[in-house]
Amino acid sequence: MFWTLAMLGAAVLLLFASASLVLPLVASGFSAEKLALTRSLFYLLLQVLVFSGCATIWSTILNAGQTFALPALVPVATPLVTIAAILAVGKAWGIYAVAGATLCGAVLELGFLGWKLKQRGYCLWPRRHSFDANALEVFGQYVSMVAGALLMSSTAIVNQSIAAILGSGGVAALNYGNKLVSLIVSIGALVIGTAVLPHFSWMVAAGDWGNVCTPWMQACQRAAMGYRGRHFMTEPKIAQKSPLVQPANAGTHYWCTCGASKGQPFCDGAHKGTGFAPLKFDLPVAKTVAWCGCKHTKVPPFCDGSHARL
Repeated sequence: MFWTLAMLGAAVLLLFASASLVLPLVASGFSAEKLALTRSLFYLLLQVLVFSGCATIWSTILNAGQTFALPALVPVATPLVTIAAILAVGKAWGIYAVAGATLCGAVLELGFLGWKLKQRGYCLWPRRHSFDANALEVFGQYVSMVAGALLMSSTAIVNQSIAAILGSGGVAALNYGNKLVSLIVSIGALVIGTAVLPHFSWMVAAGDWGNVCTPWMQACQRAAMGYRGRHFMTEPKIAQKSPLVQPANAGTHYWCTCGASKGQPFCDGAHKGTGFAPLKFDLPVAKTVAWCGCKHTKVPPFCDGSHARL
């Protein structure tokens, strides 16, 4: 976290120092008065970058600890504070009411996340750690992500630069158009980033590559068969509403996921044409296993009691 905040602080200082040179180029169609207003708002909102960056890190830490509700809800704080500020002091402060409310909302979001982290026993003050092999590996991945984010974010600068050349109201029209598109995109990104990706991260960290690959293989198979006009199953068949408790030898087993196998709980090839694929599972030692028979378990291939809710 220390190095991330250090790079974020360096980026803020760079933006602050280069604002007087970059803004006239980006907002080439602005009058001198409008450009001065843009510069003052830019300096004010630069602080939001620090708070938002820290909030993103803290949200990631909470998500890694299986806490999803609060990180998903705190972004509501900024719009609520902004609406309240517009209603309360919008006429007196003008655009500065929106900018100030955005800054206050970012601080409020950070406060909620910090409170939750303190409850979980985390130290909020960043600590400096030396680079080990794991940190260097993460840093290498981080650099590529920063490059991708920089490329994607540059489209906003291009859009604003083009809109700044247009007549009055062009920037506002562009922003409202982007909001309509980003509404749908943000909902999908929030769901994937908050719940789906951490789930796969846990499986990758545990080396459970079989379960990581199976959903993508099934999705590809279903898409391919749908393209060919073939029929496939959207839900597995329930082989039986109870676990299959039986001794199993050590070694590799292929657990039936479609429920159509005649040799339950193992695959016999009956999944062909259904869109499902068997789950490869390595059993290190011979033992008695309670295999899932309903095919709705959340911890395949083992029974977790899901059959009682079917």
